[in-house]
Formats: sequence, C-alpha cells, structure tokens
Amino acid sequence: MMVTGIITAAGLGTRSGLDGKFRKELLPIYDKIDNRLVLRPVIDVVYRRLREYGCEKIIIVLDPADRMSRLYVESNFENFEIVFQEEKRGFGNAVYIASQAAGSSDFVLNAGDGVISTSSYYEKICKSKSTNLNVFRVDHPEKYGNAVLDEVNKTVVEVVEKPQHPKSNFAIAALYFFKNDFVHFLDQHTIELTDSINNYIKAGNRVSYNIIDRSEWISIGRKEEYFKVLERSFINNNTEKS
Repeated sequence: MMVTGIITAAGLGTRSGLDGKFRKELLPIYDKIDNRLVLRPVIDVVYRRLREYGCEKIIIVLDPADRMSRLYVESNFENFEIVFQEEKRGFGNAVYIASQAAGSSDFVLNAGDGVISTSSYYEKICKSKSTNLNVFRVDHPEKYGNAVLDEVNKTVVEVVEKPQHPKSNFAIAALYFFKNDFVHFLDQHTIELTDSINNYIKAGNRVSYNIIDRSEWISIGRKEEYFKVLERSFINNNTEKS
C-alpha cells in the first residue's frame, strides 16, 4: 500500500524568537546531499527523507499567511499538496486537516521543525507494520509529550502531553507512522494528537515504538538552544555511517 508523508508547518514559531513572518521550519540545519555537507532548511531535510525512503506523495500543512514557506515549498519540492490550517487549533487539528487529503493510505507524520539525523532510519519508519511512535529518554519528561511503555510486549500503553507527574522518562519525537484506520480517531475538534492516540489504544489497536538516542532527534525549539541544534546536526552528519 502507498505511504503518504505529512509535514506539519503551520505554527508561528514564537518560542524560537521569530516574528511570525519567517517560520522556524525554514531555519537551516546541516545535512548531506551527494555526500556533501550542506545547510538546508529543516523542512527541506524532512521532505527529502520522506521522499527518498518511500513516501510517494507529501502533504504539507501551512498557515495561509505564511508566504515564505509556501514560496520555498512550491519552488523546491515535487509531488506535494499544500493544505492550510486556517485557525490555530493545535497539532492534532493540523494532522486532521492533512489526513483528509491522505485518503486511505497509511501515513508518516513528521513535524516540520524536527528530523531524525540518520537518513536511512526513515526507511524503517516507512515500512512499519503497525502504528508506531519514536521515543527517547530525557531527564525532564514533564517538558515533552510523554510515552508510557509496556517493554515486555513492546507496545505503548498511554501518551500524555507535558504531564505534571510523568509516568516514564520517555519523550515522544514528532515522527510517527500511522495505519490508515487511525484517521477514524481524528476529527475537526482534535487539538492534542495525544488524545487521538490514547483513544486508538483504548479501542484495542496496537501502537508499537522505537527507542532512539536523544542525539538523533534534532528539533528547533527555544531560540537559546538553536546553536545546539546546528552543532548536533553538524556532528551527526560527520559521524553517520549509513
């Protein structure tokens, strides 16, 4: 079955110190193209990963007021469709909007401001057999979406968005694989994606997980940490073996 890629890029990026005109998905990170080290916008890196490893079609969620991102996408990408999040109603709502364009296909969801450094890892994600999350260990799980795992059965038991009292130290990377039946747990009122994932689990559906190294997930967040993002992407691209 065809796998569709979904990239969400409709946020304002205020935590990144931007003015809302230039979005954080356009900030550059280091990557390799034809074995050459380059600087590319993070959304470009995400798009190339998804296209290279199995997503025939890419759906990109943008803010209709975001002219810069739209111009970049339309000038540089192929086999994509842009959909708009007209109102700021959360990550879950952006995913719902994109899922309506995905049709009956399974889909890989990747936030436009984060990427797994090892490019070949995306091949594994695109070939997942069940809905799948990627998680990594953190010291302060209350700052992240949190995943509670059943490590015996290799399944996700529960997910919580920035819990006050975390039940585990596993944070969720904004890279997911969803089977096509997951769309039945999304609707126009969805705000937090974690609510839909929990309802999917409660309905008896299997959600598996992969544990990745913290350094593998490169995400643009607070402006004070952007230099660390550049440093990590530079180091990872000079040590990646595959």
